Amino acid sequence: MSQAWNGVMGYIIYGKWVFRASGLREGRPLLRYSLTQVLLWFLNWSIISIGVSAGINRNLTALLGVPILAVISYAIQKYWIFLPR
Repeated sequence: MSQAWNGVMGYIIYGKWVFRASGLREGRPLLRYSLTQVLLWFLNWSIISIGVSAGINRNLTALLGVPILAVISYAIQKYWIFLPR
């Protein structure tokens, strides 16, 4: 439930205020954002699984993965989802 809430709020906040995108009610940006959220969730899960397999604490692995995921998320949003019009 929190993931869905964060996705909705992220779409609105990043689209409207961070990237000042237009056309947020169109299907394409919303679909791309949703796909990105699934991709980032999978990457997060993969990073944690790899870290735990390597003997690293689960929480530490998740913490170390945050900067990587943040950079990927920002780049995808800037160059693929919220394109300037």
